[in-house]
Amino acid sequence: MRRLAGRLRPRARQVRATVEAIVDTVIRHEFGGTALFREDALDWTVEVMVGRIELMPSFLSLGMVALTALFDRLAQARTGRRFHALPADRRAALFDGWRRGPVSFMRDFTDFYTKMGIFVYCARIEELAAEEAAAVPLRRRARVRGVS
Repeated sequence: MRRLAGRLRPRARQVRATVEAIVDTVIRHEFGGTALFREDALDWTVEVMVGRIELMPSFLSLGMVALTALFDRLAQARTGRRFHALPADRRAALFDGWRRGPVSFMRDFTDFYTKMGIFVYCARIEELAAEEAAAVPLRRRARVRGVS
């Protein structure tokens, strides 16, 4: 079992480009064009998601890596390009197709990336906001709030 787990780690990194494209698609759909969208939080979310897949038990990690790779390849079969190489609008349409798919594993796959991605992203936004608030001097914070 340990040998298998050791071999999974590089595999999760092999689908990193696809994970990045999926997370980008989900986060831009939910937060793009709003004050909550932050590129630095998006990058951090991708790193956490890849790390989560690597740290899953072997049977889950292997399944997620295989399903993510399958998702990437099926996009290539339908469009001629792998998912991570598609423009954002085409990625969103393909992801939405899986989200509404007739087979439960398609919906479960998109639910994992949507729910986990949004959770991780929002946690990072909150963390960044706290860091930025702590960096503002106390006097300035009082002035900004209207207190003199």
